[in-house]
Amino acid sequence: MTAQEAPGPPENFSASVLGPSTAELFWEEPVEKNGNLTGYRISWNNESRSFTPNEYQTTLSNLSSETQYNFTIQAKTEGGNFGEGRTIGLTTPAEDKNYVPAIVAGASATLLVLIIAALAFVYRLRLRNFKTKMMARISGRSGFSTSTSSHNGHMMPPLERPFKSRQIPETKPMKKDELRQYIADLELDSQKGLEEEFALLKSVSSTHPNEVSKADYNKQKNRYSNILPYDHARVVLKEQDGVPGSDYINASYIEDINDERTFIASQGPKESTVPDFWKMIWELECLNIVMLTDLVERGREKCFKYWPDVEEDPQQTGDLTICNVSEETGELQVIRDFEITNRHDETKRKIRQFHFTAWPDYGVPKHEDQLLDFISFIRTQNEVVGKPIVAHCSAGVGRTGTFIGAWNLIDLIRREPSSPYLDIKKEVLAMRECRPLMVQSQDQYLYLCKCIAAYLDEPERWKMESDSVEHLSYDNDAYDEEPKTEL
Repeated sequence: MTAQEAPGPPENFSASVLGPSTAELFWEEPVEKNGNLTGYRISWNNESRSFTPNEYQTTLSNLSSETQYNFTIQAKTEGGNFGEGRTIGLTTPAEDKNYVPAIVAGASATLLVLIIAALAFVYRLRLRNFKTKMMARISGRSGFSTSTSSHNGHMMPPLERPFKSRQIPETKPMKKDELRQYIADLELDSQKGLEEEFALLKSVSSTHPNEVSKADYNKQKNRYSNILPYDHARVVLKEQDGVPGSDYINASYIEDINDERTFIASQGPKESTVPDFWKMIWELECLNIVMLTDLVERGREKCFKYWPDVEEDPQQTGDLTICNVSEETGELQVIRDFEITNRHDETKRKIRQFHFTAWPDYGVPKHEDQLLDFISFIRTQNEVVGKPIVAHCSAGVGRTGTFIGAWNLIDLIRREPSSPYLDIKKEVLAMRECRPLMVQSQDQYLYLCKCIAAYLDEPERWKMESDSVEHLSYDNDAYDEEPKTEL
């Protein structure tokens, strides 16, 4: 048997600065693996570090400030040879002259001991109050409901937020009239403030067990091996007797501001998971799909086309038949109406897909009003009655998290119009309790802030379904009307 060839370069290699001496790097598997991957290697300035095939990010510290670095990543297979590399450049910022280590460096040994003792005391005190602060943080908006509900005879398990053994600092709400200044501060100095704020947000984000997604019979169902649903918030399908993993799909429940599971954040279906995706739609009686990605971007599949065209024959998937009834294209979106038939009892259901086409890969929409118009358009189409909205992009965390975050923050503003405060970071952290990396990039976080600022400037411009902010789901009878696609 001939040896395996070297793989192609890892995909989506990116880096962000966390401070004068720290950088964070991300990557994905090569498109051309040419065999079984056995690891990665990152090289920079005569240094290198190796990683396992299951690692997709790292934090590099002890870098020099005000220094240009060129990081090169390579992958290798069982053949033993590293493949073609992919290189990115990064320049670390200058040291902050007011940075604490600079003060400590000039202090006496006695002062240094006192500082360390004081920090240790503060740490013990904060640790002692951990449970109390955590309970305060999750009370109200961010708490998971422990009630159960039934969808089509399928009992949905309660969502429980497990406590972590580390302290998660409480967020500090900002004043609504200071949001524009907050955004301006984030963008100062080549967005250094944004890098620091987003790095802090990541450092306090919770992580939870995701063992079900790692089972051998479920691994191939994940589009990205580093974005996996947490066990406590994953969507559980009806299990098929004798088929391990038949209850699994890479999708998570996300709550609205009333602690209701209004949203399902899902990865874009792979060809092999299309039956699971439609099975989820049917079992949970979902009537609306929000799609935030194109099928292919930059030559790579982001989502498999899980529906037939209007002129095509109905699509058979599992026990369901999918028929594309109508499709209308607007400037920023495509509206598709599907009719689903369960072949066992011939029951039918109508599903509407809202496909947002103005979101570029590795970026954000050009204008805040594009996403706000899209959200407003969805919410004015149908009446409110309680079914989950399925939202997906490719991984189901970046664009999906930004969309759901904007939706929930708008509802918070509408519910408490007289409140002078708003907490965007708390909303992001609450979503990340349900699914990792929600609002995945710092550009998406900045765009989310700008969208909310635009809404606060002109709330009357974007009409919602009613003055009520009850969680959404839609009356299926509304699909008898022609969809409106103007934005």
